[in-house]
Amino acid sequence: MIEKLASFIAKIEDINHVVKTHDRCGTPIEFIYSNQWFIKVKEHKDKIVQIANEMKWTPEFTKTYLEDWADFIDWDWVISRNRTFGTPIPFWYCEKCGEIEAPKKEELPIDPAVDKRKISCKKCGKDMLGESATCDVWIDSSITPLIISGWPDNKELFDKAYPSALRSNAVEIIRTWDFYTIFRCWALTGQKPFEEILINGLILAPDGKRMHKSKGNGISPDELLKKYDADTIRLWAALSGAIGKDRPFSYKDVDFAKSFINKLFNSALFVKTALGEIKEPKHEPTLDYNIFDMWILNRLNDVVKKVDDAYASHSFYEAANTLTNFYWHEFCDYYIENVKHRIYSTQSASAKSRGAAIFVLHYVLDCVLRMLTPIIPHVAEEINCFFSRSSIVRMQFPSYKEVPNSAAYVINGLVFKSAIIEHNYVEAGIVLNNIIGEVRKAKASNRVALNKEVTSININVPETYYSAVEYSKGEIAGICKAKLVSVSIGEYSVSVKI
Repeated sequence: MIEKLASFIAKIEDINHVVKTHDRCGTPIEFIYSNQWFIKVKEHKDKIVQIANEMKWTPEFTKTYLEDWADFIDWDWVISRNRTFGTPIPFWYCEKCGEIEAPKKEELPIDPAVDKRKISCKKCGKDMLGESATCDVWIDSSITPLIISGWPDNKELFDKAYPSALRSNAVEIIRTWDFYTIFRCWALTGQKPFEEILINGLILAPDGKRMHKSKGNGISPDELLKKYDADTIRLWAALSGAIGKDRPFSYKDVDFAKSFINKLFNSALFVKTALGEIKEPKHEPTLDYNIFDMWILNRLNDVVKKVDDAYASHSFYEAANTLTNFYWHEFCDYYIENVKHRIYSTQSASAKSRGAAIFVLHYVLDCVLRMLTPIIPHVAEEINCFFSRSSIVRMQFPSYKEVPNSAAYVINGLVFKSAIIEHNYVEAGIVLNNIIGEVRKAKASNRVALNKEVTSININVPETYYSAVEYSKGEIAGICKAKLVSVSIGEYSVSVKI
């Protein structure tokens, strides 16, 4: 043909033009016209948005993805797919005039591609063809809230279970799964499908791009599990960032999660050793707590509220970050170090103080384990077995109680009064820990071991904190291994005589 047209060709030249390619493998794509099945959704887009606004979206900004999709869709929902496996499309059609024939309800389910019945077109009389294409996967998944609630056969269950409490999915399927679910459930029931939608971001490759096998930048979960345990990966996921946003994978962050779990496990072993044969303290000691004890108890009380609120709002990052910071940097770095001299003391006069310290150690650990269980259930259960025969997943979440005044502390959601000092125990504890931190720095700068005894510690504090520091100077001496501790009112300073 080209040879016959050669005399009409003016010139032949190469040109550059845009060619659509597959987003993963890069293969050029050529669009082919074909007949497909559609469901009308464009005319209902305003109703879909209205129903979406009746549900709570977490994070709230993710609802705009659905609203934007509704505003800019150019065509109706293509529900047919030209592939072998899938839910059959139960229609026959006439190639000549386009007439469609549907089966009777009692004949469903049916596959027209397999059922070779002869059907004549009621319009033109020609033989009709059974549809061989299958349904888009969203046809099935878009009615999952209805299926799990027993619709349409179990009305009693449906009335109890619908709408569903929560759906969790990633950002990229808001325009498909969420959009079509809202549409179909509304069309079939007139109601919203969910009370709340929780949108998660994607885990990106370390380079910040989407993981693709063709790009070679993927992180295989199977390979990850050869190096890290499941709870480490779960904790990393919780700590990796705010919900609704994509975040890159980082081995450094996974290593931090692993190191925290090691810290948790090792500190639990210390608490187990401190308890000895006691196993689990049953009663709170009375009148034996010092300021360090009441500081950590009230800080734990604050953490309980913050973590409970975070879980309620699905902010797993906030919950995990609050718990890891509190446990590592307050409980382990300060409280555990501060009570070691009480735990190891053999003096009979300090027996009550030792009992109080043991109770607080176990109580704080137990509460933190309960709060960590949704994130690291295996580790939490393993550690809990040190102290209890009951499964931690059956235990209640710790209770919060607002501290009514400065001379009070909270245990198990109950408020106890203490007249040691007329000052906020959390603030007093921070001041005392800062003083201990200064002593540690002084020892380190002089290359003196932390367990080495020093001659004296001289402390100047503002009058506001004088009573707290004066009351605790015996504890400071024991914690810092000092022969003498003196406290004066003045501008804050800590000096150490080695």
